Amino acid sequence: MSKPLYYTFGNHMHWVDMQWLWGYGTLPGSARDMLSLIAATGAKGNVNFDGVGYERLAAEAPDALGELRQAVDAGQVEVVGASYGQPYGLFHGGESNIRQRVLGARAVRRLFGVWPRAFWEEEFDFFPQLPQILAGCDYKCASLFFQWTWSTPHVTCSAVN
Repeated sequence: MSKPLYYTFGNHMHWVDMQWLWGYGTLPGSARDMLSLIAATGAKGNVNFDGVGYERLAAEAPDALGELRQAVDAGQVEVVGASYGQPYGLFHGGESNIRQRVLGARAVRRLFGVWPRAFWEEEFDFFPQLPQILAGCDYKCASLFFQWTWSTPHVTCSAVN
């Protein structure tokens, strides 16, 4: 019996350093590019911005946040990750890492009406206590694979019997 294969993609951007580097259109442009791909292909996507990025999007481009919120409500997009300030968790202490997860998830709940359930971050954000912190913040699943966006833009799959 064959099993269905579902394809999704992750859209990663953050306000911390990216918007400073590329300007105020970075986050709304990234969200709209993702929504265009969803409309063209029917694929469902994941969005991974930092919590402060969602707050900046609400303040600076509320129309783009509204479009993203509609896609989340329609089940086309899932918010994943949701740290608050795009941390490199291995360089921070426990309390800071807890605050990153809690404040980021609260920003998502406030702006999208959902609590993130999947953890995925592109940055160097793994440290030994991360699984326990994620469980304590009510994440249901996690990808702990670190991907260098500019160097390894691919997905590796393996079949499980």
